[in-house]
Amino acid sequence: MRTGPSCIAWAAVIGGLVASAAWSTEISRVGSLMSQGRYAQAYAESLGWGPTASLRGDQAYLRAHAAYHALALDDARQAAQRARFLGCESHSASWLPVSEIDRRVTAAERLFEKALYVSVSEGASGYTIFVSRASELADHVVRHAAAAYQEASKLAHGAASCPASLPPLRIYLFRSNHDARSFLSVLGLHAPTTGSAASLGIGVLLWQESGGRPSYPSPYSCGAVLAHEVLHVFQRFRGVEGAPQWLTEGTAQIAEDLVDPNHRIQTMAGAIRACESHPQALAWSLSNAEHSGFELYPVHYLLALTVMETYGPRALGALMARTSTRPQEPLTEALWTTLRTTPEALVSRAQELLASEEAARALVELSRLDPGSEDAAHGFHGASERWPGEPYLAYVAARSLAHVGRCMEATALLSRLEDCGYRGCVDGTTDDLRKLLEGRRVNDRSD
Repeated sequence: MRTGPSCIAWAAVIGGLVASAAWSTEISRVGSLMSQGRYAQAYAESLGWGPTASLRGDQAYLRAHAAYHALALDDARQAAQRARFLGCESHSASWLPVSEIDRRVTAAERLFEKALYVSVSEGASGYTIFVSRASELADHVVRHAAAAYQEASKLAHGAASCPASLPPLRIYLFRSNHDARSFLSVLGLHAPTTGSAASLGIGVLLWQESGGRPSYPSPYSCGAVLAHEVLHVFQRFRGVEGAPQWLTEGTAQIAEDLVDPNHRIQTMAGAIRACESHPQALAWSLSNAEHSGFELYPVHYLLALTVMETYGPRALGALMARTSTRPQEPLTEALWTTLRTTPEALVSRAQELLASEEAARALVELSRLDPGSEDAAHGFHGASERWPGEPYLAYVAARSLAHVGRCMEATALLSRLEDCGYRGCVDGTTDDLRKLLEGRRVNDRSD
């Protein structure tokens, strides 16, 4: 075999052509993902090109554009400056020039005083948290960040550790949802900011107050909301954000179960109420992909939970992938191909699951009673004894007993909750309940 200089030269040329073709394919794929609005996927794939300082002009531009829309602002600024330095100002007339990306990102970054870095497990990048000012919310987020990430990862990837290839998630913290909207306005981007949090690309926005009230009234709500939004980020990495809302939001609601011990019974109670008010709510949610309002989130949750508990967690991902990549395919075909079931059968299984949630049904019935009545105290106390694994029932029972002056019984329930590490619910903390009991002991009528 000839191995002289001419052969070596030709091998180098051929190798260069192969490498060039590979680069062209990767560039085309990232550009295609961005054209579809899949910015989180595009940004993550662009990271495989290497550090920003080594990128070519076209690569730097595409990374800047993807990172900007994915809310990875620090990387967007660096990539935009790299592209400008190399003279690659714009990819097409319909896409922002890098000088404008740089200007918007720099203006938005001025809203934050510092960045915190939180690792979540060995091999996972975790979070970069941007803080506009020192706040109690920042402390809460740092405290809950690792658990929220790991629990969302279990649901999204089937393991507590996330794929090492994923970049750090970005979290942006604000005083109010008005401040969050102002931040997005500076960037020229949009995300829903009517609740307690929002996510865009790989970024999560959280704010301390909404309409002048605390956004996270429960001791668990900050962690639960963070797990919910992180699950949405993982969905975007997998390119399934285009799946029907009952799948995407329902699965994100399941992530809250893993962090908040109150979430399942409260959400199932919400699903019971929704199905009582709207008997066709399950079938309607299943067949309508458009946004349906927060009041039907418990119904989305019930449907997604039915899929997970009947077919396993991987079935959720498979169904999301199918419906996202084939948006025109009828749901009947997607369900049959993926799960070998029909919409009618899935609704029927969801109804059976809801009927089996006896504790949630008891909560719905007892919640109709006067909360300060003997009937409520007696009913909740009995429910807490019947379902000892539901701490929310025990909390409400203790509070009801305190309201009717049965403080010894209430204190016994509260002590049991505290021994289990339970910290409260949306109705109040265990500290709030103990203060209530201290103020009512003088009227104690317990035997």
